[in-house]
Amino acid sequence: MNHTAPGPVLEFGPFVLLTRERLLLRHGAPVPLAGKAFDLLSLLVSARGELVTRERLVARLWPGVSVGPNSLAVAAAMLRRALGDEGARPAYVASVRGHGYRFVADVLELDGSRHLASSETPGTWKQQSPEHHCLLGRLRWQQRTAEALTSSIADFERAVGVDPSCAAAYVGMADAYMMLGCFGTAVVSPSSVMPKAEKAAEIALRLAPDLPAAVACIGALSAIYRRRLGSAERCLRRAIDLDGSYAPAHQWLSHVLVATGRFGDAIAEIDEARRLDPLSPVITTTTAWVRWFAGDAQAAVSLASQAASLHPTFAPAHAVLGLAQQRLGRLDEAVSSFRTAVTLEPAPAPVSRACLGQALGAIGDVGGARTALALLDVAAVHQWVSPVSRAWVHASLHDLGAAFDCVSRGAGEGDGWALYLHVDPRLDAMRQDPRFEGLARQAGPTED
Repeated sequence: MNHTAPGPVLEFGPFVLLTRERLLLRHGAPVPLAGKAFDLLSLLVSARGELVTRERLVARLWPGVSVGPNSLAVAAAMLRRALGDEGARPAYVASVRGHGYRFVADVLELDGSRHLASSETPGTWKQQSPEHHCLLGRLRWQQRTAEALTSSIADFERAVGVDPSCAAAYVGMADAYMMLGCFGTAVVSPSSVMPKAEKAAEIALRLAPDLPAAVACIGALSAIYRRRLGSAERCLRRAIDLDGSYAPAHQWLSHVLVATGRFGDAIAEIDEARRLDPLSPVITTTTAWVRWFAGDAQAAVSLASQAASLHPTFAPAHAVLGLAQQRLGRLDEAVSSFRTAVTLEPAPAPVSRACLGQALGAIGDVGGARTALALLDVAAVHQWVSPVSRAWVHASLHDLGAAFDCVSRGAGEGDGWALYLHVDPRLDAMRQDPRFEGLARQAGPTED
């Protein structure tokens, strides 16, 4: 079999950096490292001990994008944590106050043939190992686009092909299927992919009953697909008991706590998730989103602005900023933020479009809101569009009959947005309607 020629393979301490494969290994095992932190490491290692200025790093890491002053510091902190380099005397990444960073460890360029596949066939690569495929899958999964999620599923399937007992691969597959059918990344009906996610997660649990990621995935699916809040919370708390440093478990638990109206507890969980994974665009944005639900719109604006600065091309950060601005009455700014989100979310941008339509309806721009609904109709010809997100727009136009129909239909299709039926401010008008009690029994979350 022919293989692509490897890129530079660089060794320092117990680490090996495979630049083309975007892999960092420690004693041969993959080290998870977020995108910007990996890029920062590659830049610093390639400089071979020379100072790399802050200006050069920002230009290389965020080309053509204006980012906040802390973005580089956060990436450096994440890198140091991955390297175990957080002491007073760094062994790898040294900062030069006011100037930039320097990589201070000795770096040796290796022959790629030292990193053979498990088959030990000469000239092949460690990329044939299940760990490699899982790491590639996770890197793609973090991008949260339909194309990347579909590719990540293929990566996890390759890992299973190499090792059918690889529980981590089944968890990754479950997480990817779940993301294809939930919230802003949903492009297909949840009812078509969530059962696949459940099946993969159940296999992972059979292989490794105490694997925190598998337990957390079952908990997340119980919440956003089955809307069973009691079982979801139990699973997620067990995942945290197994590994308190697993950030996604804290993140998903914050969703469950929001749905039950326990906003203070939700804030504590999402803040812990952010402490554990400060570079995650999803977690950073969710810290603002939870505050928005809790009614602290000012804090939500501040945190969403930080998220948008740190991750300027991440559409949900701008959408949550718009929600918070709208709640503060800063309506023109909110509409502007939603329009930015529409341009950033992969076309046809249904969730951002629904947020924009809801805001336009709320300020009395009936034509703009109805245009948004029409564009969502067009989008629905080619992909699944959340019925609950359409309810946001209908509710803003006081078309409550259509809003009730949308929520009912969405619940039947496994629409994750139905989880927040009792707390979403965009559905306030529906909760004042006598029909809401019946809808809540049929479509809302349960406490089992």
